[in-house]
Amino acid sequence: MKKRLILGIAVVLVAAVVVGAIAIRQSVQTYLRSDAFRAMVSGFTSRALGVRGDFAPFQWAGSSVYSEDFQATGREGTRLSDFSASRIRAELNWRAAFEGEWRIDRLDVGQARILLGATQPPEDAARADEAAPAAAAMPKLPGFVQAWLPKRVNLAEVVVADGNIVSEGSGEFALKRSEWTIRPSGNGWEISAKQGSLNVAQYPTLSLESARARFQGGIWFLTHSLLRTEREGVLKVDGEWDPEKTTRLRVGWEQVPLERWIPEKWRPHASAIAAGQATVEGKSTDLATWTVSGDFTLTDGQIHDFAFLDQIATFTQAQQYRRLSLQKVQGRFEWKQGAWKVERFVAESRGLFKVEGTFHVSANGDLSGTLDVGVTGQSLQWLPGSRERVFTVARDGYLWTPVKVAGTVERPTEDLSGRLVTAGAQEVITKPIDSAPAAVRDAAERAIEVLTPFLR
Repeated sequence: MKKRLILGIAVVLVAAVVVGAIAIRQSVQTYLRSDAFRAMVSGFTSRALGVRGDFAPFQWAGSSVYSEDFQATGREGTRLSDFSASRIRAELNWRAAFEGEWRIDRLDVGQARILLGATQPPEDAARADEAAPAAAAMPKLPGFVQAWLPKRVNLAEVVVADGNIVSEGSGEFALKRSEWTIRPSGNGWEISAKQGSLNVAQYPTLSLESARARFQGGIWFLTHSLLRTEREGVLKVDGEWDPEKTTRLRVGWEQVPLERWIPEKWRPHASAIAAGQATVEGKSTDLATWTVSGDFTLTDGQIHDFAFLDQIATFTQAQQYRRLSLQKVQGRFEWKQGAWKVERFVAESRGLFKVEGTFHVSANGDLSGTLDVGVTGQSLQWLPGSRERVFTVARDGYLWTPVKVAGTVERPTEDLSGRLVTAGAQEVITKPIDSAPAAVRDAAERAIEVLTPFLR
């Protein structure tokens, strides 16, 4: 009898536990399917991303949850205009619920799109509250269940299969079809990206190979990025971007084909392989304060199909000028408020000429500077008086003269042509034209004929 009583009590207790467990499970499932839980997750996500947004209704299958999208707008004082994510799926770690948190080990996003525009204007509290995710009433649950339910969310990793960032207006750029992995790190986030295409303003499209960044305290730290041009060119960028203060970036490039990066009208006539490095610094929100400075080197350079090159080739009888090879072009540059300064400039076509010096290009295209131009003696043989009156300094295998450049980038001018015409005329005057050798007379006439267009 006693044993039967004990067994009966045990059966009742087991049944009570089972019924209680079922009731708790049903209560938890009811909560997880409620708008209150969705509002809590929407709020956590919004705070983590610095946005105001909301998830579409959740669809559960066991511990797996799916939402069609998350739509959000940026908060005041940020450039984020719009944020959207679609095809969102996560796996809930149930065991972590007993540790007081809803833990998601991995959140998969099919596609995400970030739209950056002008800085969002301040909004009054009423509008901000109106745009925030609406709070939802807690479903009726047993008191002990409500007390047990975790109040925080722990997200371990977010994987975005198709990430896109588009910036409009000043500093326009677009990163498309990139794969992102995002992980919490202290009070910030660590982000890695691979593949995708990057477009910056009017420049050629770059392919993203890999990148790593950290967002912490409102500041972006780009610790690594590797991009490739359509051929073998490589660009590397790192630095930091503080939306409230300054941008500091370091850029390096090598094996970059130059022709896609120069003004369109020059592309059919010039080519080279570029390498170099630069530092970009300025107030993040004001491009007028930005300064870009660095060094560049061009190799395997070619310029061709220019009328003035054909004239020089005809006059000097040196056919190399028609398609001019430049073995070495290098210098140090600075860009600020649209103006360029180039120092330590060196350009050389071995056996023909070498140029050294400094020049400036203003924001509206005005050109100024002084260059030392060196040519070989053979190039001067058809220029009467050039060796005696213009190219008077010999060094490094060239004969040198200073040249002042002016005008504009579209219509540059220089003082060398006029000096050569004057030197040729003086040479003829000092030697009576009737007694001068035929070669000298022909050279003088040819000099005036070829060089006169440069004086107009």
